[in-house]
Amino acid sequence: MKRVTDFGLDSDGDMYADDLGLALTGDAPGVLQQTSLRLRFFRGEWFLDDERGMPWWQRILVKNPDVVEIEGYFRDAILSVRGVRELTYLASSYTDAKNREFRIDWRASTDLGELASTERITL
Repeated sequence: MKRVTDFGLDSDGDMYADDLGLALTGDAPGVLQQTSLRLRFFRGEWFLDDERGMPWWQRILVKNPDVVEIEGYFRDAILSVRGVRELTYLASSYTDAKNREFRIDWRASTDLGELASTERITL
């Protein structure tokens, strides 16, 4: 039986419905979705705790950023997802300055096996 972890989100980040109603996600797709949400969550975005989230404006998208520090933020965000045991690969780059796109490639060992993803975050 599938372990449900969250509402299903489409590629725009909106909840969607399937034939049975509001879609739910879990298992490997749920871990991938939670990882994506953590990487896209901006620090200061949540009014109840403005220290939570990724420091996109404060530390990542700054002049002369510290690449080691930035990858540490990504590593911490991915490892904070329930079920992720070890990060086995991580690479990131600011791929498109004109469109302000950041790319994060990662691979991790999880309770459900090896998972990998490429996140393209357009700011």
